[in-house]
Amino acid sequence: MSDDTMQVKAWMNPPEHTVGPQTPLEEAFGLMAKEGIRHLLVLDDDNELVGVVTDRDLRRPSVDGEVMTIEKMYKVGDALRVSDVMTEGPMTVDPDTHTTEAARIMVENKFNCLPVVADGDLVGITTSSDLLSALVHNADPMAAELED
Repeated sequence: MSDDTMQVKAWMNPPEHTVGPQTPLEEAFGLMAKEGIRHLLVLDDDNELVGVVTDRDLRRPSVDGEVMTIEKMYKVGDALRVSDVMTEGPMTVDPDTHTTEAARIMVENKFNCLPVVADGDLVGITTSSDLLSALVHNADPMAAELED
């Protein structure tokens, strides 16, 4: 098995779903729902990475285990922008970072995604699901071949 298969670049996704800091939360939520994703990279007007917003950032805290409707659970409809809830200056990894190092960063910091940056340019995003796929591939290459 090639060592390249255990680098982030083999498992990352292109940064095709992005928003700006001034994007209304309702629009960000709609994009996540439409695309079936949980993370959006936040780019400024110069296409520089300035943050990450996740579906968790859009949720209201539950009070005393209260069961909430979707409308109450999410901050959608509030006059909030992505910049109000995003994580600014996110940690990043290089495409050549080993998947175990990326996973360690995620576990230690309780992240579920990491932007991937090469030579200062955003080139992708890797998620906990991507890294679990890498783990399964590494542990059982035959199972990975069956999926192809």
